[in-house]
Amino acid sequence: MTTRPVQAAPGWPPVAIPGRPGWWRHYINGRQVDLPSRNPQAGGGQ
Repeated sequence: MTTRPVQAAPGWPPVAIPGRPGWWRHYINGRQVDLPSRNPQAGGGQ
């Protein structure tokens, strides 16, 4: 069996990233962004 990379898509909820518990892949402004939250406003800003 082959595996495919996890990809978020516009109009769909974030996708959990296998092997990275608690991290989610979001589609933000046309880019794939990994954040430690399902809510993009709550994740990973510094």
